[in-house]
Amino acid sequence: MFKCVFKALFLFSVLPFFQLNSYADVMNLNEFMPTRMEDATVTDLHKWEIQASGRFNPDEKEIHLRPNLRWSAIKRLQFEASSDYYQSTKIQQEKNSGSTHLGFQWNFNDQDDWVPSLAISPQVTFPTGKRSDGIDPSIKLIMTHTLIGTITEPIGQFNMNYLWQENNQTKSGEAKIANLLLFGYIHKISHKTSLQADFNHDYDALIKKSKNEMEIGVLYQLYESWLVGIGTGYDIKNGYFSSTLAIQKSF
Repeated sequence: MFKCVFKALFLFSVLPFFQLNSYADVMNLNEFMPTRMEDATVTDLHKWEIQASGRFNPDEKEIHLRPNLRWSAIKRLQFEASSDYYQSTKIQQEKNSGSTHLGFQWNFNDQDDWVPSLAISPQVTFPTGKRSDGIDPSIKLIMTHTLIGTITEPIGQFNMNYLWQENNQTKSGEAKIANLLLFGYIHKISHKTSLQADFNHDYDALIKKSKNEMEIGVLYQLYESWLVGIGTGYDIKNGYFSSTLAIQKSF
């Protein structure tokens, strides 16, 4: 985990030397930036986004670090590469720590009147982490509908995410299918700030545990191409709080 932290710090230390900068939009939602809510919008054409987030759960004594790289190769399509690193006093919470996720997000429909913007995000998880076996496929459906403002200049948006993931090589104490269902809203409260809130039901197949979580977060444009986010969540079912810190560089 500490190697991951070192690599992330090194990466962000050299990013300011890149000559190409891209505008970072506070209405462009990505998972753990700082909530789990995502929108159907993809990264601007030929642009990159590098993100790093840390989620802390003091009740479970767990730290979750997530580096994420996104690149828009062609219009409406972005490629994604990420990993999840866990440190916990409970060994089962560290399953798959260090696994690699590769996938893409395709925005196949723009909003038109009452038809929302739609995207799908297939992904494959490779067993590069702790006690991980098999290649696990997943697919996420993302729906975004602008309620306030215009489609090109949104102020308030409703989002729905549904994730289905298969646990390919099930071990004792694990389930075959994991899923996530999320409903949320984002509101642009100023040119540089947006407020996010969502409710999600998450079932983790690796530990056969579900949670019903409420999240709230703020995303702030620190500089033209830099975003920082801070958020908190409360697991209603298990009575746990969590907090998230996140940063993003666009170029």
